Amino acid sequence: METFGISRRRVGAIVASSLLALPVVLHDTSARAAALSQAQAVSWGINDHGQLGDSTLADRRTAGVVIGLEGVKALAANGDHSLALLDNGTVRAWGENGTGQLGDGSSDDRLSPVAVAGVEGAVAVAAGEYHGLILLASGKVLAFGNNSYGQLGIGDTGGEPRLRPVEIPGLSNVKAIAAGQSHSLALLENGKVMAWGWNEVGQLGIGVTGGDHFRPEEVVGLSGVKAISSYLHHTLALLGNDDRTVKAWGSNTNGELGNGVFGDFSNRPVDVLGLSGVQALGAGNSFSCALRGNGKVKCWGTNGFGNLGLGFAGGPGASRNRPTDDVLDLSGVRTIAVGDQYVLALLDSDDDIVKGWGTNLNGQLGDGTYGNLINTTPVIAQTTLSHVDHLAAGRRHSLAAG
Repeated sequence: METFGISRRRVGAIVASSLLALPVVLHDTSARAAALSQAQAVSWGINDHGQLGDSTLADRRTAGVVIGLEGVKALAANGDHSLALLDNGTVRAWGENGTGQLGDGSSDDRLSPVAVAGVEGAVAVAAGEYHGLILLASGKVLAFGNNSYGQLGIGDTGGEPRLRPVEIPGLSNVKAIAAGQSHSLALLENGKVMAWGWNEVGQLGIGVTGGDHFRPEEVVGLSGVKAISSYLHHTLALLGNDDRTVKAWGSNTNGELGNGVFGDFSNRPVDVLGLSGVQALGAGNSFSCALRGNGKVKCWGTNGFGNLGLGFAGGPGASRNRPTDDVLDLSGVRTIAVGDQYVLALLDSDDDIVKGWGTNLNGQLGDGTYGNLINTTPVIAQTTLSHVDHLAAGRRHSLAAG
């Protein structure tokens, strides 16, 4: 993967699924290598399919250890399952597995991490709602799980899910991956983006709407891309221009594309208005967030659960169709992870503090509370970790590793 001269204290490592941030430069010291080999993961939130990986089905309102997981380099979460990339190039998965989204050769839910079958040389992971993607060091991509809409990119759709990873034919020179509910994306070394899968609301960005697209196709009118993020039915792309601006496409029911419009959709990339200096992106369920170079976060789209972090929540009148104010009471952010209707932010502090805002129905904010709660400004998550490098947010569960 391409490396940029950005401090780890500012941006953080790639978080797949709903977030893809820029790669980070890490000093290659023996102390750092030793810490990485022992990097532990924790989880909190709902656990009805074992997505917390603690060998139980009990929900947690504060963090607990993911069993048997060390050497974590990246995390991904979506729906009710989780993925972890390890420093030896293998991948672990746990949680819901009804359509093979864990890639372990079965369709059984797993309450603790299991190996994704036959994977070596992995460098990134991405989780769709019921499918997964793995980027290899060779620039090739593996896919597994549900393929009802062609989201695996293997040239067909329907039939039985793929319980083990299969290579996507004709796709190479990939440097980043992302996955929505039933579609997938790949960022190429040349700055172009490829997309495939379900296209009902133009979420592939290929200039047409509707149909299932079984093989990767190029997103139209897009070049110079440095990072991508997708969730549910829309996608964000960070451009590598001097202003570090953002494009978006797909569903726009609640203004999540940030182009000043509510409703409808766009089947090709549009400009996110008034946004520049972006360092990382996160797409959620009908809303979007961007981390800027000043350590502040802006969110736009639906605000029904306070997930924009503006101090209020409500119906359509509370939503925003373009980035406006910064998230309140939040600064010095290193990286973000965007879930279904909530957001996590890792702060650039000695204590590696994680804050969260939005819905907390199942304890996914990790602050020790749960229930029908709405947090319109950030609260502190009790991660129990002394050092945090990676975050991931799923539908109603959260992950961190250090």
